[in-house]
Amino acid sequence: MPNQEITNHNHNQLTNDDFSERFQSLMRSFLLRCVYQRIDRKQPLYYLSELRRVTISFIKLDIANDETNIENISAMIQKVFLLIYEMTTMLGGVLTKALLFDKGWSFLCVFGLPGYKHGDDAANALKSAEMIDSAIKTQCQFVEHCSIGVKTSCFFKI
Repeated sequence: MPNQEITNHNHNQLTNDDFSERFQSLMRSFLLRCVYQRIDRKQPLYYLSELRRVTISFIKLDIANDETNIENISAMIQKVFLLIYEMTTMLGGVLTKALLFDKGWSFLCVFGLPGYKHGDDAANALKSAEMIDSAIKTQCQFVEHCSIGVKTSCFFKI
């Protein structure tokens, strides 16, 4: 969902029902599809918790300091984010975290979440990692170094 606002620009009072609908719509945009589908089905919250085998890709990018300035930082972030997002979702994964630090950027991609499970999640994560590494080297000259770790394991999802 695109950016939504809860505020009323006409300065009219929102009814409780209108506010509740807007708030729920906005909050839904921050949830994974599998979570809000279970909420819509009125499943108890303890059904959202489970032990699941997933494959996680952790991507760390070291950014060249000489090319980083206020004018182009947002364009650089957008370019890298879209590149990683598109290559991850193309192979059935979910980009769950994007972290920006002074020394570089980190991204966390998960393959095998409910609603996104495939029989070849580990292979897809490795393909995605190779594609991301190759694309960053060719399309993002401002990245000095790209490190990608891929791990398959069981985890408890709350």
